[in-house]
Amino acid sequence: MKSPHSYYKNYKKREHRKVVDNNVTHRLDNLLDSSLLAQNTKTFLESLAVYYEQFQGLTSRQYNALERIEEHYETLSTQAHEDWVKQYGEKQKRTAKICSLYYQATPPYFAQLIDLILNDPDFIPTERQYRSLCENKYAKKIIEATDAPCAFQVGALVEGRATAPSHIAGKVFSVITAGELPVVSAAKGAKLYTVLPMSGGKVLECEERYLKRSKKT
Repeated sequence: MKSPHSYYKNYKKREHRKVVDNNVTHRLDNLLDSSLLAQNTKTFLESLAVYYEQFQGLTSRQYNALERIEEHYETLSTQAHEDWVKQYGEKQKRTAKICSLYYQATPPYFAQLIDLILNDPDFIPTERQYRSLCENKYAKKIIEATDAPCAFQVGALVEGRATAPSHIAGKVFSVITAGELPVVSAAKGAKLYTVLPMSGGKVLECEERYLKRSKKT
């Protein structure tokens, strides 16, 4: 892990105006004492503490970031969040994971949030974070595609449509897995299959929209 000091070794004095608040150190200490603090947030706050001590103030951007973090962790302690935590069950966890895998494959959105969802089994996003991640128009398409029934079953012979990528179009395949891979495209028919070319070669991944039932034997 990087030392907090390393965050500023290449600092350029682009912002000359500093925000001076005598309560900053106390506010930082309160946040750093929180058991709810994510590790990357903790590292950032430690770097702010080092900066504040060295330069006797924060830049406006740093100060605004501190305020946003305070607001976020204040939200975590409210009754509304406690109620949200109680209703955050296996269904919500599954949905959050589906959407996180999609956004992991299509960066840079929600990078910090999806890292926590995918790698920390005890992490629960706020209701606002969950709705932002899982209820936008792209996420809804991903969830719909994931939950849709498979058009082709394991063992079926399929053929690449003319609209498929060149290494798929017109070729005949046997379906190896159906719908087991995470959906990583918001296009219609984006459910993923692994298929084996009947002419020989390596197993490939292919979206459902590029396949049709083969009439060849």
